[in-house]
Amino acid sequence: MQYPENTEATLSERARHDDGLAFSLLFDLHQARIYRRAFGLVSNTHDAEDVAAGAFFELWRKRRTVGLVHGSVLPWLLVTTLNLSRNSLRARARYERVLRTLPRVEAMAPLDEAALETKERLTESASTRVTTARQSILL
Repeated sequence: MQYPENTEATLSERARHDDGLAFSLLFDLHQARIYRRAFGLVSNTHDAEDVAAGAFFELWRKRRTVGLVHGSVLPWLLVTTLNLSRNSLRARARYERVLRTLPRVEAMAPLDEAALETKERLTESASTRVTTARQSILL
Protein backbone atom coordinates (compact mmCIF):
# COMPACT_ATOMS: atom_id res chain seq x y z
CA MET A 1 0.00 0.00 0.00
CA GLN A 2 1.44 3.37 -0.98
CA TYR A 3 1.11 6.44 1.24
CA PRO A 4 1.55 9.62 -0.77
CA GLU A 5 2.43 11.85 2.14
CA ASN A 6 3.28 11.74 5.81
CA THR A 7 0.51 13.97 7.13
CA GLU A 8 -0.55 13.29 10.67
CA ALA A 9 -3.87 11.87 9.51
CA THR A 10 -2.06 9.51 7.12
CA LEU A 11 0.39 8.46 9.85
CA SER A 12 -2.50 7.84 12.22
CA GLU A 13 -4.30 5.73 9.64
CA ARG A 14 -1.15 3.72 9.00
CA ALA A 15 -0.65 3.21 12.75
CA ARG A 16 -4.24 1.91 12.98
CA HIS A 17 -3.11 -0.85 10.63
CA ASP A 18 -0.18 -1.80 12.91
CA ASP A 19 2.49 0.24 11.14
CA GLY A 20 5.11 0.72 13.86
CA LEU A 21 7.15 3.15 11.76
CA ALA A 22 4.14 5.44 11.35
CA PHE A 23 3.50 5.28 15.09
CA SER A 24 7.13 6.16 15.80
CA LEU A 25 6.77 9.20 13.53
CA LEU A 26 3.66 10.25 15.49
CA PHE A 27 5.66 9.79 18.67
CA ASP A 28 8.49 11.95 17.34
CA LEU A 29 5.99 14.59 16.27
CA HIS A 30 4.27 14.94 19.68
CA GLN A 31 6.62 13.58 22.33
CA ALA A 32 8.16 16.92 23.39
CA ARG A 33 4.77 18.63 23.70
CA ILE A 34 3.29 15.75 25.73
CA TYR A 35 6.32 15.65 28.02
CA ARG A 36 6.14 19.42 28.64
CA ARG A 37 2.42 19.13 29.45
CA ALA A 38 3.06 16.23 31.84
CA PHE A 39 5.93 18.07 33.53
CA GLY A 40 3.75 21.12 33.99
CA LEU A 41 1.19 18.98 35.77
CA VAL A 42 3.33 16.70 37.94
CA SER A 43 6.42 18.95 38.41
CA ASN A 44 8.76 15.96 38.56
CA THR A 45 11.01 14.78 35.72
CA HIS A 46 10.62 11.07 36.43
CA ASP A 47 6.86 11.22 36.84
CA ALA A 48 6.54 13.35 33.70
CA GLU A 49 8.50 10.75 31.72
CA ASP A 50 6.24 7.99 33.07
CA VAL A 51 3.09 9.95 32.25
CA ALA A 52 4.27 10.77 28.71
CA ALA A 53 5.22 7.15 28.08
CA GLY A 54 1.86 6.06 29.46
CA ALA A 55 0.01 8.41 27.12
CA PHE A 56 1.76 6.97 24.08
CA PHE A 57 1.27 3.44 25.36
CA GLU A 58 -2.47 4.13 25.62
CA LEU A 59 -2.44 5.62 22.13
CA TRP A 60 -0.88 2.44 20.77
CA ARG A 61 -3.23 0.24 22.76
CA LYS A 62 -6.31 2.14 21.57
CA ARG A 63 -4.99 3.09 18.13
CA ARG A 64 -7.96 1.56 16.31
CA THR A 65 -10.55 3.57 18.23
CA VAL A 66 -8.84 6.93 18.83
CA GLY A 67 -10.61 9.69 16.94
CA LEU A 68 -8.74 12.49 15.26
CA VAL A 69 -9.61 16.11 16.01
CA HIS A 70 -9.00 18.24 12.93
CA GLY A 71 -6.72 15.47 11.62
CA SER A 72 -4.59 15.24 14.77
CA VAL A 73 -4.17 12.85 17.71
CA LEU A 74 -2.65 15.65 19.81
CA PRO A 75 -5.92 16.62 21.57
CA TRP A 76 -6.50 12.98 22.55
CA LEU A 77 -2.91 12.72 23.82
CA LEU A 78 -3.25 15.94 25.84
CA VAL A 79 -6.45 14.76 27.56
CA THR A 80 -4.89 11.36 28.25
CA THR A 81 -1.80 13.10 29.66
CA LEU A 82 -4.01 15.16 31.97
CA ASN A 83 -5.82 12.05 33.22
CA LEU A 84 -2.60 10.07 33.75
CA SER A 85 -1.06 13.05 35.57
CA ARG A 86 -4.02 13.22 37.92
CA ASN A 87 -3.69 9.48 38.57
CA SER A 88 0.01 9.93 39.30
CA LEU A 89 -0.62 12.79 41.72
CA ARG A 90 -3.32 10.79 43.54
CA ALA A 91 -0.97 7.80 43.82
CA ARG A 92 1.81 10.01 45.18
CA ALA A 93 -0.58 11.54 47.76
CA ARG A 94 -1.68 8.07 48.89
CA TYR A 95 1.94 6.96 49.20
CA GLU A 96 2.88 10.04 51.24
CA ARG A 97 -0.11 9.48 53.55
CA VAL A 98 1.08 5.93 54.21
CA LEU A 99 4.61 7.15 54.89
CA ARG A 100 3.31 9.65 57.45
CA THR A 101 1.63 6.84 59.38
CA LEU A 102 4.84 4.78 59.69
CA PRO A 103 6.91 5.10 62.86
CA ARG A 104 9.91 7.40 62.63
CA VAL A 105 13.43 6.03 63.02
CA GLU A 106 14.15 8.09 66.14
CA ALA A 107 11.06 6.57 67.82
CA MET A 108 12.67 3.12 67.85
CA ALA A 109 14.46 1.99 70.99
CA PRO A 110 18.27 1.72 70.71
CA LEU A 111 19.78 -1.77 70.59
CA ASP A 112 21.08 -3.14 73.87
CA GLU A 113 24.58 -4.69 74.31
CA ALA A 114 23.41 -8.25 73.61
CA ALA A 115 21.63 -7.25 70.41
CA LEU A 116 24.69 -5.32 69.19
CA GLU A 117 26.96 -8.32 69.90
CA THR A 118 24.57 -10.65 68.03
CA LYS A 119 24.46 -8.25 65.08
CA GLU A 120 28.27 -8.12 64.93
CA ARG A 121 28.58 -11.93 65.04
CA LEU A 122 25.99 -12.35 62.27
CA THR A 123 27.71 -9.75 60.12
CA GLU A 124 31.11 -11.41 60.64
CA SER A 125 29.68 -14.86 59.90
CA ALA A 126 27.98 -13.64 56.75
CA SER A 127 31.12 -11.91 55.47
CA THR A 128 33.16 -15.08 56.14
CA ARG A 129 30.65 -17.14 54.13
CA VAL A 130 30.70 -14.66 51.26
CA THR A 131 34.52 -14.69 51.21
CA THR A 132 34.55 -18.52 51.24
CA ALA A 133 31.96 -18.62 48.45
CA ARG A 134 34.01 -16.18 46.34
CA GLN A 135 37.15 -18.27 46.84
CA SER A 136 35.35 -21.46 45.79
CA ILE A 137 34.06 -19.72 42.65
CA LEU A 138 37.58 -18.56 41.72
CA LEU A 139 39.04 -22.04 42.18
